[in-house]
Amino acid sequence: MKKHYLLFLIAVLIYSVNYGQITFRGCTSNALGPQDYVLNITGTTDDGGVIRQTFESTPSDFSQSCPAGVCEVQIIWNITLSRWEIKLDNDGPMNAPNYDYVLYYNTTATAPFPPDLSTGTWVGDEGVCPDSIITLSGNTLNTLPFEKQDTIRLFPNPSHTHIEISGLLKPTNYSIYSVIGVKLKSGVIANNDKLNIQNLNNGIYLLKLDYNTTFKFIKE
Repeated sequence: MKKHYLLFLIAVLIYSVNYGQITFRGCTSNALGPQDYVLNITGTTDDGGVIRQTFESTPSDFSQSCPAGVCEVQIIWNITLSRWEIKLDNDGPMNAPNYDYVLYYNTTATAPFPPDLSTGTWVGDEGVCPDSIITLSGNTLNTLPFEKQDTIRLFPNPSHTHIEISGLLKPTNYSIYSVIGVKLKSGVIANNDKLNIQNLNNGIYLLKLDYNTTFKFIKE
């Protein structure tokens, strides 16, 4: 009995360590140097009902030295600019970094996790970090069970009459929400099905599919 309990505890610990963790290496010739940064989920960002997770190097005690001094790294969704950002803080305060510099950004909005290196393009700040990302990996990145997440498309957008989804491998549950999170419509959609949106008021809406895939569209 004790042996089985011990094996279960080890499995739980392994799962806890691996879940929600990202390994990042970039900006190696400038601010961060040639070393890995391990980031864990520390919070979320609510962008009009789309919940995206925030990752930070933890603990945030500035114990990891770097060419810029000591470094903490964060990956977070910027609501105002509608993009993922990899940010740096090298001057504290201790255990409460304010992440002064944007090292990279990527406007491909995978949900709820940031894109890996195969989705979209990570653009570096030429003044702070001119070189490319070397490693951005983890079991949270692009985990959707599709052939390629970036092959799924919503069109036309904006639209007055209907929206259509292409790239689905099988029928998928969907829901349409207002920007304040009110569910307006739901059902099942297959590849290239057309969803009638003529009864919606003009404005911005969210279409959520299974597997945490979310699109923002405009009815006009």
